[in-house]
Amino acid sequence: MLRDEHGMSLAGNEVKYGDAHSKIEEVIKYGFNSDLLIAEIRNDKDEIYFREFGKNQNPASKADISSRLIYEYEIAALGKLKWVEINDKKNYRPMVVARGLLALTLIGLFITLTVLTISKKNVE
Repeated sequence: MLRDEHGMSLAGNEVKYGDAHSKIEEVIKYGFNSDLLIAEIRNDKDEIYFREFGKNQNPASKADISSRLIYEYEIAALGKLKWVEINDKKNYRPMVVARGLLALTLIGLFITLTVLTISKKNVE
């Protein structure tokens, strides 16, 4: 999810733009420089496209940020961008499972040690 300084969603799951005719499923990566941000996006139709976000130049609009669809060949003309890959959340799932199993193991060990300690005191 890409957000502006006010926390409003610019690009992310379920965000929809009128000119795209579909919802964003995933932000694959984004590139930026001091003037703009470009997001590579996969939509709910499994199409890949790019969206440019920049300072709104329309004086009649009250929006701070403007957004438009752009083609891949237009990106080179925008100047040098620093690109950031966004990792798929599915990559984190094994880590969460491993952490959960470790927590259960430690809790089980604690309970076992507590029961053994109490049993040992009762035998004496």
